[in-house]
Amino acid sequence: LGLAWNRGHNMLQHTWWPRVQPEPDTWNWNYGAHRERMQRHKMHVLGQLFGTPYWAAAGGALPRQEGDAAYPYGARPNLEAFRKYVFETVKAFPEIRYWEVWNEPEVSMFWNGSPEEFAELCRVGYEAIKAANPKAVVMNAGYTQSAWKWHEETAKFGALRHTDALSFHAYYPPDAQPEQLWEQFQTNTTHFRNLARKYAGRELPLWDTEGGSGDTTWLRSY
Repeated sequence: LGLAWNRGHNMLQHTWWPRVQPEPDTWNWNYGAHRERMQRHKMHVLGQLFGTPYWAAAGGALPRQEGDAAYPYGARPNLEAFRKYVFETVKAFPEIRYWEVWNEPEVSMFWNGSPEEFAELCRVGYEAIKAANPKAVVMNAGYTQSAWKWHEETAKFGALRHTDALSFHAYYPPDAQPEQLWEQFQTNTTHFRNLARKYAGRELPLWDTEGGSGDTTWLRSY
């Protein structure tokens, strides 16, 4: 199909925090098969730094998640524990040059904190990534195409000053005409460009790291 990238999200979770540090003193780097497969197919990886282990929540330990839960906790983490996780993970995967801090923070199942707290997470993540690999390209944070007020709040608190790029997600209805899709895409990218100019004082590369259009509904009855 000509695919050249794999994003560390649903299909490639070996950089997620609960996967690499399931316990405070336990590190799991046993992902050789994943790495070999990516290299064999010459695929670039967008590493995602995401998820809070049950033991690392800022408000105290949460119930342990058994096995590989669909998604890890979106609880606001202890920032020093997060800093260590990011640093060790980026050091452990030197073949990954591009890193995305978190995922869709406006969605409560992914992030339970405030925009200000998320901006602080972005700062800590950026510093830790650059300390581990000064040549890394850092982006936050897989923003959705809605929740524009939330985007602006986190930008006000400095999230876009601590990133090299901005990633967003764009989903579109399957019955829209191409002209409508293009107009909506332009509206989204203009929104994020304006935020970068206003709050970061510079242009930021934009990455659409998740999205697409819905498919037909014929299968749903099954």
